[in-house]
Amino acid sequence: MSRKTDYQRPLYHRAAAALKEHLHPSHQWINSWSPIFFEEQADKIGPNTRLAIDEILRLRIYPEQAYRSCVGVLSLAKRYTAQRLEDACERALYYKHISVTLIKSILDRELDRIQLIDEEITVTDPDGAPRPIIPLHDNIRGAESYQ
Repeated sequence: MSRKTDYQRPLYHRAAAALKEHLHPSHQWINSWSPIFFEEQADKIGPNTRLAIDEILRLRIYPEQAYRSCVGVLSLAKRYTAQRLEDACERALYYKHISVTLIKSILDRELDRIQLIDEEITVTDPDGAPRPIIPLHDNIRGAESYQ
């Protein structure tokens, strides 16, 4: 015995076969999600958050795949402040890697409170040429190690 439905079953594998109107009422609010919705929410926080959300949406083949990540980023404004989220997104954009995990890590470690240095710090050689400063660290050996 088979039942007929008012809509055609999708022909491609694993596609949703239900109409959005048939979703449980507690799940229907997801219908309001769209790239524009998340961009508007990010605009309320700041321009760096908007750029981070845009990048998350851009990295996925289908925008719907990025919605949970967008919700994750925007929800960080509740746990931390909107200003801290904005600063964390600025740092994540500086790193050129946007993910909820990175942004949350920046906030957890309070790296958003540390000023970003955009320009390279240099010193002047004896011959007058500028060169970048290499930070002192046990793993960095000097020129005398390579003779």
